[in-house]
Order: sequence, then C-alpha cells, then structure tokens
Amino acid sequence: MRRTGKILAGCVLAAALATAAPGVAQTPAAGDAGYVGRTVQDAKGAELGQVAQVIRDAQGRPVQVLVQPRGRMLPVGFKSLPIASLTPQGEALRAPILKAEFEAMPMVQAPRS
Repeated sequence: MRRTGKILAGCVLAAALATAAPGVAQTPAAGDAGYVGRTVQDAKGAELGQVAQVIRDAQGRPVQVLVQPRGRMLPVGFKSLPIASLTPQGEALRAPILKAEFEAMPMVQAPRS
C-alpha cells in the first residue's frame, strides 16, 4: 500500500473510532489513573503524546483514550485511539501505528461531561 493509502486509511479509522456512540460515559473514573498521563508510542517507539482522558462505554469499561499530541502546549484537540489496540511497553503504551499515520489522524474535541 502506498504511503497516501496508509495515511487515508488511518484517517478513516480515526474518524470511526473518534465518534462516540450514544450512551457512552464520558466522566472520569478511578481506574483512569492507569492511563492518564502515560506516554503513547508508535509501533517503532517514537513518542506520539500523552493520554489526557479515557472514554468509557455505557457499562463503564474503558474503550478509547484521547491523546494530546507531543509538542502541543494547549489542548486544542486530541487524537483518539482504542484502548484494545494499546500494549504496555514499560511505563509507556505502544500503539500499532506509525507516527505519520497518527499525525494524519483528525483532531477530536474532548467530550463534555
């Protein structure tokens, strides 16, 4: 797959993942501390950003994290990643995408509580 195709696929995936379903809980929970503040890395170990918020489903299970991209001082938006795709890598979380794919993903706004 050419680079453009990969970036487009990443954008489509991100848009689908970033859309919160009706009935999804958006309020912080005690278990969020295991994710919030952790560094997220790409598949090669490059830093993508830090987890700013956890999105939970209607049953209260964590389903997505909102990542504040590295280098952004003001939270003008986030990138959304599914928790199921992240794997612990020491103190960080590893995502199965490359930095270019992450950067091509659309920014999303944090849901209102």
